[in-house]
Amino acid sequence: DVDGRPCDFKIYKGMFGYAKFSHKFNCVISINSAYDKYGLKMEKVVLEAKDHGVLLEVNNSSLNPNRGKKNAWEYNRKLLRLCKKYELMVILGSDAHISYDVARYDLVFKLLEEEEFPDALVINDKPELFREILKRNRARVS
Repeated sequence: DVDGRPCDFKIYKGMFGYAKFSHKFNCVISINSAYDKYGLKMEKVVLEAKDHGVLLEVNNSSLNPNRGKKNAWEYNRKLLRLCKKYELMVILGSDAHISYDVARYDLVFKLLEEEEFPDALVINDKPELFREILKRNRARVS
């Protein structure tokens, strides 16, 4: 359930209990505009993610206009603004649905630039920090 409404998204079955947040997710959560209809309280998720060392993913594929996700740009803008406000690191993903989209980040780079999102809050080019977060979170959930 998401705030009392049925939900078939595995990611939310534990997350909306908030207390279970730290036990369900090791490192990365991908949220996108499709989940908005389920009443996602984005600011609360950002704060919980920060409290538990969980990264949020912003993926290129959701921003592709051919995917038909009407609110994806605005939704991800809101997410990035909250991550910037609370200094939560994000991870960029291509979420490729076809081979030539693997490691494609053109749309997400455009969004990051438009939002003046700090490079320091993007973990993709910080592999040692990413490994450190994985190690810390694995120890926490084991």
